[in-house]
Amino acid sequence: MDPIMKKLAKFTLFLPARIVLFLYTEFTGDNFWEIWSAIKSGAYHDEKMKKYASKELELYRKIFIEGPIAPVTTSDFLSQDGYFTFWETPSELVGEENYYISDWDRLYWWGKIEDVEITEEIDIWLNMLVKEYEMILKGKEQETENAFVDHIFNTMEYLNSFYGRIYLFKEFYNALLNNSHEVRYQAILDLLDKFGEKNKEIGRVYQKYGNKEWCILSKNLKCNRGRMEIKRIIGVMANKELRKKYFGF
Repeated sequence: MDPIMKKLAKFTLFLPARIVLFLYTEFTGDNFWEIWSAIKSGAYHDEKMKKYASKELELYRKIFIEGPIAPVTTSDFLSQDGYFTFWETPSELVGEENYYISDWDRLYWWGKIEDVEITEEIDIWLNMLVKEYEMILKGKEQETENAFVDHIFNTMEYLNSFYGRIYLFKEFYNALLNNSHEVRYQAILDLLDKFGEKNKEIGRVYQKYGNKEWCILSKNLKCNRGRMEIKRIIGVMANKELRKKYFGF
């Protein structure tokens, strides 16, 4: 019959028990989690929370939640733009554009997934890559198979340690081994070596700041244009159809 307790009892009709307890512990300074873990099994769970949304708003929410999702490209779906995505981007990369995943980074799936397109800009880059490759191939001296196997490991070990998390696709690695006697495949490693050197300046930024946990590094650091160009070359070479279309084998 206490008037104050009556007011509190009215609140329990629509406030969850944990909210009442939380407000109580804020006032007393007690540990909420210790008390809640001790009493939660016996606390009430029959509250009817008040609705502040109009019927029109509730209907809109229902339609939005239960309705079909509009089509979205894979790149848009995977694009990241959260608060921490570009957090603590190194000063050396401040002038660079923020990185967002695009078809540039999905060339490995070209021909396998319909929404991967070769834009005019990508086509220009691929043709530039072909010219670089042909120049290397023209003056290439054939390596022995054993020397080429060492070449694979040395190149990938360097790229992985210098740029961070650079790997070969399994089937592409097997293709290199199975064709280790062919100059065409040997020249691919020289191409990766060349672009590893070409992008060395921006790669040094990763060397300076990449000693933290990978998941908390700025997306702009993890996906700096030097590292991504090397990954894109690997993706192109690992896609048999795309490689044949531009490089002829």
